[in-house]
Amino acid sequence: MIMATISNQQKRQIHALVSALGWSDTFYRSFLHAFCGANSCTELTEEQASALIAELLDAQDDCSPKATAKQVSYIKYLWLSVDYDQGNYGDKHLASFLARRFNVDRPEKLTRK
Repeated sequence: MIMATISNQQKRQIHALVSALGWSDTFYRSFLHAFCGANSCTELTEEQASALIAELLDAQDDCSPKATAKQVSYIKYLWLSVDYDQGNYGDKHLASFLARRFNVDRPEKLTRK
């Protein structure tokens, strides 16, 4: 049984993800070798490439820059000036606003995306 080789679209996606992660070529090739025993993505099968892409997407999610404690504190401070209940209900209104606008429920989960 012949395994399908990596597609050009998968190659482009892998290289775009590696670039977005800011990995050096040496680090990328070491990761590739450790992950699937290949020295180049051209040696991968379509299934291996899909698994690698999923892994790179997970790594990208883990590396998303988060709001710092100082930024979160400042956001909460600014929120008090527009919250009509002046924080009497905790962060309930802020959480609602963040969920509507940014799909997060706490300012600590905000990213730069």
